Amino acid sequence: MHYDVNPISWLLGTWVGLGVVHFPGMEQSVQAAHELTVVTDGQPFLTHLSRIWEVDDKGNRIQQLMTETGVWKPLPDLHVELTIEAQEISRAWVGEVKVTGLVDAKITRAHTIMNRVGLPIGEAHGVIAQDIRTYGLDTMGRLGWVHEVETAEVPLTSQASFLLMKAGQS
Repeated sequence: MHYDVNPISWLLGTWVGLGVVHFPGMEQSVQAAHELTVVTDGQPFLTHLSRIWEVDDKGNRIQQLMTETGVWKPLPDLHVELTIEAQEISRAWVGEVKVTGLVDAKITRAHTIMNRVGLPIGEAHGVIAQDIRTYGLDTMGRLGWVHEVETAEVPLTSQASFLLMKAGQS
C-alpha cells in the first residue's frame, strides 16, 4: 500500500449493507442494498466501485439503481478528494479526514465530510447549491455513509444513507 493512502486506508475492502435512497425523480424513498468496494494497487490513490439496488422487504434485489466508479486521492494536510463517474457525468468532492481511533497502528474510528467542488451548478434535476458526502467508520467496524443534496427548490435532504459491514463479517 502506498504511504499516501494511510489516512484513508480504513475505507479499504468490500462493504455491504442496507439503507434508504430517494433520488431525484423518485416519488418516495425505497429500501436499498449497497455494495462498496475500495481497493488499492499500490498507487497513491484508492479505486472506488459502488453499486446500489432497490430491494424488497426481505432484502431481495429488485433492480439496480446506481453504479459509480471513482478514485479517492489523498491531498495535503489530511484532506481527500473523491472523484466519481456515474451516468457519464464526473463529479468531485473534497473534505478533511479525521482519524479519531487508533489501536496497534490500525485505524479503528475515522470520518470525512466532503463538499462537492464547483457549485452552484445546473443539472437535470435543478441547480445544486450544496452536495455533501459523509463517510464514517465506527468503533464496531461499520462504515456509514450519507449523501445529501440541496437545490434552489429542495432544502438539504438525504438522497442516500447506508450502514455497511465488511463483506464476510456479521
